[in-house]
Amino acid sequence: MKRFILLVALASVLGLVTAAAGPAEPSGSVKPACADIVGGSTFFSGTVASGGIDLAAPSCRSVRYTMVVYVYDNSTNQVSTILSQTLRSSGASNVHPFSIATPPANYACVYFVTSKGELGDKDTVVLDTAPDSGCPTTLDTSLFNTLAAGSSPGGQGYF
Repeated sequence: MKRFILLVALASVLGLVTAAAGPAEPSGSVKPACADIVGGSTFFSGTVASGGIDLAAPSCRSVRYTMVVYVYDNSTNQVSTILSQTLRSSGASNVHPFSIATPPANYACVYFVTSKGELGDKDTVVLDTAPDSGCPTTLDTSLFNTLAAGSSPGGQGYF
């Protein structure tokens, strides 16, 4: 039950992130610069999602860096599981690696969030999302960040 409540809370915050996403912000407009995602890459094996982000400046202790994975049910193409991993400051400009074990699936959608506070907390401030569109709750294979098992989009579009 505790896990279900956590997933509902995370989904509601992440839904706000996805709904609020708009066109890409101009380079350098995200403050602080250590929260500005300027590049990234992902890979989905079918049971593990991995990736990393590049920042405009070295990471900060006050910012949380999160990879979010939507895993789609193989029969309904609806999100069946939302997973996330949050990293604290490493002091490096390139924040790596993120790696999340997932239930077996044919597709997953991956995006990144920088924030002040933990995603799911009511006082969290989202600073940047990459790609800016986040992920949909229904499978959309036309999005570059929706990955078929065994694929990677490379670094395209993550900023």
